[in-house]
Amino acid sequence: MYSFQFEYIIREFDESILNKGIYLSIVHANKIPPHIGVVVDGKYFSLKAKGKDENVPVKELLRILNRKNIVSLFVSISIDLSNEKVLQVFDGFEKAIAYESSCLSPVKQLFELGEGIQMLGDLLNELAEKKLISLVYGCNVPDDYKGIPKYDINAIHERLEILASKSKQHV
Repeated sequence: MYSFQFEYIIREFDESILNKGIYLSIVHANKIPPHIGVVVDGKYFSLKAKGKDENVPVKELLRILNRKNIVSLFVSISIDLSNEKVLQVFDGFEKAIAYESSCLSPVKQLFELGEGIQMLGDLLNELAEKKLISLVYGCNVPDDYKGIPKYDINAIHERLEILASKSKQHV
């Protein structure tokens, strides 16, 4: 069962593709819950339980994804979004906190989406409905991959609580 099934061809790519344009990044696209962020003209941004990634060169992200063989997608989104706007939105967050904010929170603000969007499947369905998805690129995607696994909002908060407790143990 899927919360979003890809009816797009998932294309292979090289990192230069991500150096121009806006992409929704979906890391661990085969896990529950996946992690999302955005790539704007080659710079990666994401909100995490331990803080946030801002202005990370996408080649650094790709190096980690390939080294660890992490199934990931980069969904090309047809909107205008500046690096400055992304930094401004991410400045409003310190880290993802269970029952308060998740990796989806800044993405919803960036894409100007309402409160009805609570999970990645909701986001992808909304973007598809508005015809804002143009292409989908994959990294380490198995041939039989079909879509984002179905999960509920509790899976997100439970994962954030686990990650928060792990980070407290390492302090």
